[in-house]
Amino acid sequence: MKDLRQQTVQFHSYREQADIDFLTGLKNKRIFTKKIEVLLQFSYDTTLLVIDVDKFKSINDRYGHDGGDAVLKQLATVMKTHCHNNQEPFRVGGEEFAVILTQMTPEQSYQMAEELRQAIAESEFILPDEQGLKVTISIGISRSPIDGKTINELYRKADMALYRAKYQGRNQVVVYQQQDFEADNNSPVPLT
Repeated sequence: MKDLRQQTVQFHSYREQADIDFLTGLKNKRIFTKKIEVLLQFSYDTTLLVIDVDKFKSINDRYGHDGGDAVLKQLATVMKTHCHNNQEPFRVGGEEFAVILTQMTPEQSYQMAEELRQAIAESEFILPDEQGLKVTISIGISRSPIDGKTINELYRKADMALYRAKYQGRNQVVVYQQQDFEADNNSPVPLT
């Protein structure tokens, strides 16, 4: 009986670890996908923020992967601090993060994204050698059902808004609006 209980506890521990990004402690892309699919399936109004660290490659090149990892860990901490009820952050890849928002108006979603962007811009990130570094992010926003009813549609449109934010100078929030993106669908793709 004791072995069975230990195995059950160990199984739940492994299962929980499989849901968490090992570096940042945020939930991972697999859980992000499951959560947003459920929200979309039941037609909840959902806002998606896709977030990318500006010029992250240059951070890795200049300070090494340990420096880049330190930035990602601290960024996750700031995100956890600024995400409250109905706001859930995830690490979805490399230097890309996402936040799922529910039960928020477009204005509230934008305000939350802007506050997060500003909090990160004002934070000092400490590298392994104790050197301080300023970091910025760009954020793209899309909403269901207006911008898409599937995860692929919603993510693609938030990603388009993210790249618009990068192209316009980085360190900003852009909301996907179909008429804006149809007007200039040949915009150059910015460097990250």
